[in-house]
Amino acid sequence: MDSIRTIYFDVGGTILRANPSVGAIYADAVARLGHEVDADRVNANFSRAWKRSLTRRAASGHVCDDALLREDWLRIVLDSFAGLVPDTAAREAFDDLYERFSRSDAWRLADGAVETFEELARRGYRLGVLSNWDGRFEETLASVGILDYFELRVVSYRVGVEKPHPRIFREALDRAGARAGEVLHIGDSLEWDIRPARALGMRALWVTGGPLTGSPNDGESFDSVDSIAGVLPYVLGS
Repeated sequence: MDSIRTIYFDVGGTILRANPSVGAIYADAVARLGHEVDADRVNANFSRAWKRSLTRRAASGHVCDDALLREDWLRIVLDSFAGLVPDTAAREAFDDLYERFSRSDAWRLADGAVETFEELARRGYRLGVLSNWDGRFEETLASVGILDYFELRVVSYRVGVEKPHPRIFREALDRAGARAGEVLHIGDSLEWDIRPARALGMRALWVTGGPLTGSPNDGESFDSVDSIAGVLPYVLGS
């Protein structure tokens, strides 16, 4: 087995999660407009809206750009507030929400992430992100203080397709300038991270504590850790 030289991380769900929750942040946005809603109900609506978004994106062949992603986020916000606030209020809240999710107060960094990045970099590994994200990407990661850890930044809105499309993984390999077996991708989704990375010969590490974990098929086995805190022992033991 090749030695790992380059390590890519997924961002949403793996490194960053909404703080305190999507529902709480959305509820706060409409509360400023005079509409009180229950955060748990918004969370439930958001979960369904997110699944519909994934279905739409798969049907489109995972093609994306910044404008398409912003439009899809508007649909998610409208669906998340459906039956809870007037559509006009949801649309009015959208711009505030779109901006807020580029700031650190909307996100929680995974425990041990910074220490992991620093130790991997100290040991000479090249670090990157391989993420489905829009034009807020750099602003968001800079806001939480982690952008500069990543030399390689492969982001869907720039590549033109989202994970799990093989083109974004090929772009990551090209940027790494290494054999596929020397590149490790770390993510929380079997469908969007682990399986497509392995299909191209990359090594893959599944963070099972994320919200998009998925379920292995019969006979499938994966290298996995519960959280980012398990990444360093895994890499150093490989």
